[in-house]
Amino acid sequence: IEVDYVTAHITLSNVTQDSGGYSPLGIWSSNVRLTLEGNNTMLTEDNAIDMRSQASLTIDGPGTLTVGRADKRVSCGIYTSRENVTIDGGVLNIYAQNAAIIGWHDGDSLTVNGGVIRGDVSGDGRRYSGLGVSGNPSGDSIDITINGGTVELTGSNNKIYADSGTVVITGGSVTAGGVTPAPTNGTDPVYAVTVEGIGSGTVDAFQLKKGGVVQDYGAPACTTTDGKLTLYLPEGAYSGTAIVG
Repeated sequence: IEVDYVTAHITLSNVTQDSGGYSPLGIWSSNVRLTLEGNNTMLTEDNAIDMRSQASLTIDGPGTLTVGRADKRVSCGIYTSRENVTIDGGVLNIYAQNAAIIGWHDGDSLTVNGGVIRGDVSGDGRRYSGLGVSGNPSGDSIDITINGGTVELTGSNNKIYADSGTVVITGGSVTAGGVTPAPTNGTDPVYAVTVEGIGSGTVDAFQLKKGGVVQDYGAPACTTTDGKLTLYLPEGAYSGTAIVG
């Protein structure tokens, strides 16, 4: 699928694409909304979703998109070059050699408002990160904002890296091997707090309190497979409730 110079709404419903050495979805100078329904798969030796020339992509829906597999990894799950990516819903399972979602130039941005991103990234970590900027010598940066949902990075490239950009976390559960630069909530530094023993599954209800006052912290989409949530919070004592289905 190639989208050039248009505004488009694409729905994937139980679709399997094996594109060999080409990207299954290319987006050039276009604004695309991608809705996921059912179980979808993209296989390629290239980037699964390749974005160029100031394009934008929003992913939503109740479905799943699996990109690559453990024995047939894509290069990057979503590759951007001065583009904007927003995740509002859906489940992304990404098996990549280099990066789950990567930005290559200044001006790239990634916003996660909901949904699930699971990235299993196997590269050596010298040029890429699991989520973020390439780390190439030019020092280009990406702005990453996580307002809710669940991000879970595994493998040898399991870090979030924005170089000289920003990482802002105001919600969600974020599991990664490191975050650079140090994350904030837009104002104050935030620190990883892992909550265990709450069961494995979808988070059906979530509330966080500090000093008895409900906090404006976006709900995670689900726990990790071993029943954990990792929240990023300013210093302080918190209490809360998470109902896992």
